[in-house]
Amino acid sequence: MATDLFALIRHTPQLDWLLLTKRIGNVAAMLPPDWGDGWPNVWIGATLVNQVEADRDIPKLLSVPAALRFLSVEPMLGPIDLRRFLTPTGVHCPDVCVDTRYVLESEVDTVLDRGEYEPLCPCCGERGSWTGYDPGIDWVIVGGESGHRARPMHPAWPRSIRDQCRVAAVPFLFKQWGDGANSQMQIITPIAVKSAMHTHGSMPEPVTMACVGLLMKRGSGRTILANRQPIVTGI
Repeated sequence: MATDLFALIRHTPQLDWLLLTKRIGNVAAMLPPDWGDGWPNVWIGATLVNQVEADRDIPKLLSVPAALRFLSVEPMLGPIDLRRFLTPTGVHCPDVCVDTRYVLESEVDTVLDRGEYEPLCPCCGERGSWTGYDPGIDWVIVGGESGHRARPMHPAWPRSIRDQCRVAAVPFLFKQWGDGANSQMQIITPIAVKSAMHTHGSMPEPVTMACVGLLMKRGSGRTILANRQPIVTGI
């Protein structure tokens, strides 16, 4: 029960608790009365697998008071654009329109006024103002699917999330490729890196692996290739 869990968390302030859920919309009703802006040792996270779930659930996560908020994109089943949730801002309309939240500044029409770019309301086109930056996502975890029926994760998908996090200065953790590796992907395994560095003192060349069936996660590893250099990133 949530009551028992929060009672335990309350009595273990020396521990950091990472609470991850697939139903982030139910969290607010479960929080204890003294939750306030969030307990300092509790992280709240949401699981999502594609863009539809990201657009639906991340605003719910950001509405929950928390010391830290994180995403677990596992299993990643398609490309996802998280940029507007990593450094969220919005546009305030002086007219009757409701404030537009979670926008990319680069995608909002603006006008130059006395050296400042002011946004135009995406709904009515009237000159508005930026709402300022809201607290965004503090950590992103990405991983492929496990199991004998695992669906493959295209290598470009986690690399894109990594690059989005890098631009926004948000910590990123690539957990695993999973059991369903892409049928034609370039990958450098940790074992290959260790062997090449010991023998030659340099990074190995990526290997194009033509997978028949599934490449088990034990063999696919957790290294992302970018610009022909492996990057293992963490928090």
